[in-house]
Amino acid sequence: MANQDAEAARAYHEATKLTYINLANKPPLYKTYSALPLIPLPPGFPSPETP
Repeated sequence: MANQDAEAARAYHEATKLTYINLANKPPLYKTYSALPLIPLPPGFPSPETP
């Protein structure tokens, strides 16, 4: 990699990097589909086993 290419990569990184994480503005953990009907789980649905 030429030195010129490394400088371009550093400039791109500086221009696009995140400066901080705003924990109050986190995205949701799961996608919700509000236009679709809910599908209830059957009674006695087993819990996932933890390793």
